[in-house]
Amino acid sequence: MKLANRAVNFNINCSLHLMLVIVVIYQIHSVDCGTFLSSLPPKTYKTSNGTLCYMCSPGQFKVGDCIRSGQDAICKPCANGYFQTVENVAGSCQLCIKDCTQHNQELIEVCNSTTDNICQCSSGYFKLNTEGFCQKHTMCAPGEWVKSPGNKDRDTICESCIEGQNFSINGSATEGCLPCTRCDVKGLNEMTPCTIKSDAQCGPSSDRSHNLGAILGGIFGTLIPCCIILAIIFWYYRRHQRNSESPEDEAERDQFIHQQGLVSLDGNNFKNPQAGEQDIKENADQAECIKIDEMKSNEALSDSKKSNSSASSQKGIHLSVLRELSTDLISMEWKFFFRELSVDDNRIQQVKQDHCHDVKEQIYQLLLYLNQKGTLTISSIIKAFETLDRNDLAAKYSEEEFSDS
Repeated sequence: MKLANRAVNFNINCSLHLMLVIVVIYQIHSVDCGTFLSSLPPKTYKTSNGTLCYMCSPGQFKVGDCIRSGQDAICKPCANGYFQTVENVAGSCQLCIKDCTQHNQELIEVCNSTTDNICQCSSGYFKLNTEGFCQKHTMCAPGEWVKSPGNKDRDTICESCIEGQNFSINGSATEGCLPCTRCDVKGLNEMTPCTIKSDAQCGPSSDRSHNLGAILGGIFGTLIPCCIILAIIFWYYRRHQRNSESPEDEAERDQFIHQQGLVSLDGNNFKNPQAGEQDIKENADQAECIKIDEMKSNEALSDSKKSNSSASSQKGIHLSVLRELSTDLISMEWKFFFRELSVDDNRIQQVKQDHCHDVKEQIYQLLLYLNQKGTLTISSIIKAFETLDRNDLAAKYSEEEFSDS
């Protein structure tokens, strides 16, 4: 019995030791295989016969293993329309399949041996991840502005306008808010206040007195300085003019103006009752001419006086008589007098233009013209006065002292 029990115990112990040995051997084998696999160089692979080969590069595919360890696998480049993006041991390349003409996309890079077609969202669209579809950018609603415009990877970010400060009327994916109109700055009343969706509406100001005061203030503020400046210029001109005149010239000029009925002795304007409407205008033009160019008038008068001495030797009526006759003609419608002596209006107008500053000089030049032609006689003078009903002057020049020479 004892011998049988020992035999059974021996068998049990042997079985346990055998099982322990098997477990240890399995663990050792597993550790060796993991250590071997983890020790492969990067981008390499082990063939079925234990040869260590390098993988094919991107853009290639494998057609055969290497012959010796450490060599490259036998590879070929991808054909047109196919690609491989990484190192591989695949037996073929992948087909280019991406279509960028759909789903609001656009092509940015054409397929080649190492990459498929690359697409991106069209303008105005975005995509949150590489696998999603392109979506249209959000349009900010009226009353909102674009805080951050959308791009290819994110949507538009909108924010509300500030009440009473700015507004937006139309929805937009790019525009900001517009500033509210200030009616008070324009001098108008605010009829409708500004909101985030509409601008303020302005109307006429009800404070008319304020507006009228502003207008009148602007007018008088401009006119008064101008009037003061003009008054100073006129005063300076008149002072300079008076200083440049001799007492004789000033007296003769004032007497002429008084006789013509342009200005009375007390300085008031009035019309000559004997003059026609056209002659009144001509007299006013003559007075204006004298007023503007009195210096030139004085020079012309001086030149005329000098010419008297040189012309005194000419035949006809004496020059002193012509001077006195010029003075008498100023007091009447002298143009009719010369028309009676057959002087045409063109000649009269020409002399007026040449001597616009001095009417007496105009008359004298016309008398001198007739005297030089030899058509001016005491008899013709008397006849002209009688025709014009100036018998007083006709009688004056009938006296013996004015007889024809």
